[in-house]
Amino acid sequence: MNKLSANLKRLLINAKLSENELSRRIGIPQQMINRIITGKNNNPKLETIMPIAAYFLVSVSQLIGDEDILLESRVSSEHKGWNSVPLLDVKKINADTIKSLIAKPIATIKTDIAISSNGFAITMNDDSMEPKFPKKTILVFDPEIDMGNGKFCLLYIHGKYVIFRQVFIRNSGISIKSLNPKYADFKSSQLQSNDKFLGVLVQAKINY
Repeated sequence: MNKLSANLKRLLINAKLSENELSRRIGIPQQMINRIITGKNNNPKLETIMPIAAYFLVSVSQLIGDEDILLESRVSSEHKGWNSVPLLDVKKINADTIKSLIAKPIATIKTDIAISSNGFAITMNDDSMEPKFPKKTILVFDPEIDMGNGKFCLLYIHGKYVIFRQVFIRNSGISIKSLNPKYADFKSSQLQSNDKFLGVLVQAKINY
């Protein structure tokens, strides 16, 4: 394995980044990145190397191994992987209005994760999920990810209101719980047949 291959592999591992995600963020085909990592391409073009170096905040000389890399875990916050996600007013959301709210949002936020075209965000408006998710945390949801055991989900309950809860799937059915012991469902409560799943949490942006 040449120095370029080894350095790129180490940078990806340290940043906990996949080849596909790096490809999405810098606009270089995943196959090209894979050929560099596996050593099949020992001499990629400069226009391929420069976006990689810029993303990891290293010089081209450092990336190809002519100089030592000292800060391997740093990455640029300016990249092509940003998505614009509708920021919805949680008070206006219900099972019937959510698609129209997503289609014509009043505000948007930027997220650097892959998300479906139906993804959306809300601002946490209570303390029911503290301490993990404080009030005013920005929560990003993807309705195209399946609700799974232990996942955090947005739900429309009893045809009346929206809540954010952790979901548990058991033989007896689906239950939800808050994380704040002062709430009634801290020890879990059962989902009913008319309750609606709105999306799985994919990112939380805490505002300190």
